[in-house]
Amino acid sequence: MAGFETVIQLAVINQLKANAELVALAGIYDSVPKTTVYPYVIIGDDFGVDDSTDDFIRRETISTIHSWSRDRGKEETKLIQGYLDEILNRTELTMVGYSNTLIHIQSSDSFLEADGKTRHGIVNFKLITKRI
Repeated sequence: MAGFETVIQLAVINQLKANAELVALAGIYDSVPKTTVYPYVIIGDDFGVDDSTDDFIRRETISTIHSWSRDRGKEETKLIQGYLDEILNRTELTMVGYSNTLIHIQSSDSFLEADGKTRHGIVNFKLITKRI
């Protein structure tokens, strides 16, 4: 059986790729190909903490999703972050061997990178996942 982080990452990617509007706006990747054009979304790192009891195995995970844009303003980055919120916040993810009992945004930020051209958005989601 795959571990919590692997199952969560696959479920998040599948949920994002199922949204036609986000897919039309931005590429969605686990690893960014060299030929990638802006804007795009990448599934970042996870941080997990065991929250098990004697009765069940459960993990609390913070999952980070990054968005990158070369749009001159903030609108494109904030639009992508809005889609991430709409698609993932308080939703049920489909995961083989696991159930998702909670997912919600923990934090969201966007800023201009040091190159002065690239806007970077970061959204952190908190997930509580239980092995079935």
